[in-house]
Amino acid sequence: GLLKSFLVAGGLTVIMVLLSFHVMSRELVRPMKLLSEAAEGFAKGDFSRRLPEIEGGEMTPLLRAFNEMAQHVEENEKLRQSFVSNVSHDLRTPLTTISGFIQNMESGAIPVERQRYYFRIILEEVSRLSRLVQTLLETSRLTAGESEDLLLLAETQTGGRGRLGRSFYS
Repeated sequence: GLLKSFLVAGGLTVIMVLLSFHVMSRELVRPMKLLSEAAEGFAKGDFSRRLPEIEGGEMTPLLRAFNEMAQHVEENEKLRQSFVSNVSHDLRTPLTTISGFIQNMESGAIPVERQRYYFRIILEEVSRLSRLVQTLLETSRLTAGESEDLLLLAETQTGGRGRLGRSFYS
């Protein structure tokens, strides 16, 4: 009897320990699995994923840092998309103007005596394009932490006229 009781008690203890270990290991592994899945999403361009922060857990600081990073990356991606859209617009406008004036001069729609006036406009548009290209080159050299400088540079280089300069302030 006594040996059988010890064996049953020992067996139950082993089962309880294994069960407890299994539950605890799942709770410890779960945040790592979520983090791994979110990182895979990031690699595919999904920056919207956030992780539940388990208060008091060992992983809480890491999960919190991941969520903060995700927020910053998502905001930067939205700014980048807006920037590309605005640059495309700011490039297209002077190119359309230049192309239209040259086509009209070539076709004779603009008389020879008025062409000097339109050449000046074309030169202004070329200058505007040069400033925009210079802005793009300087922007590529800026780091993410210097976004304030980027805003001022964009506004300065477009003379406040382009959507590029204004879009960041709205």
